[in-house]
Amino acid sequence: MMPAAIPSHLIEQYGYAALVMGAFVEGEAVLLLGGAAACLHLLALPGVILSGVAGVALADQLYFTLGRRGGAAALARRPAWEVRSARVLALLERHPALLIVAYRYLYGLRTVTLLLLGMSRVPLWRFVPLNLVSACLWAGAVAGAGYLSTRALGAVGIDLRPVGLAASGLVLALVAGRLLLRRR
Repeated sequence: MMPAAIPSHLIEQYGYAALVMGAFVEGEAVLLLGGAAACLHLLALPGVILSGVAGVALADQLYFTLGRRGGAAALARRPAWEVRSARVLALLERHPALLIVAYRYLYGLRTVTLLLLGMSRVPLWRFVPLNLVSACLWAGAVAGAGYLSTRALGAVGIDLRPVGLAASGLVLALVAGRLLLRRR
């Protein structure tokens, strides 16, 4: 059953905060919808991008710090990450700066990469600015894709406001469900 559409005034009032929290937990889907909301004039695209940057940068910093403080133990609890770790370490040795900027585009390697970066000798003062560059590029691309996709669909005469509001409700429900499952 599809959740009821979120009233547009709630998106306008709480949308940016929801985007920060959503990007912290599950970035792509949330930012795609944020871009769509910007196209529908419910939010401003620069605010959507900044919210995405804030959410993913905070999440990245958390995983980097967890890597610094207990990365080995976290990796030991997930044997499947062992294979991924070897690939990431090879990239880290050859191209540390490039890895920091590009890791979020390496599907299936994001979390393990952040833990390994935290465990590595990469200093915090180097990680933070490169990670912010990466977050800005990523948030702009994903929110922009949501914006442009919505605009293209609107150009062919599809009224996306009801669909967008219902999809926003669905994504928020999924993010809330994922947060609840993580707590258990």
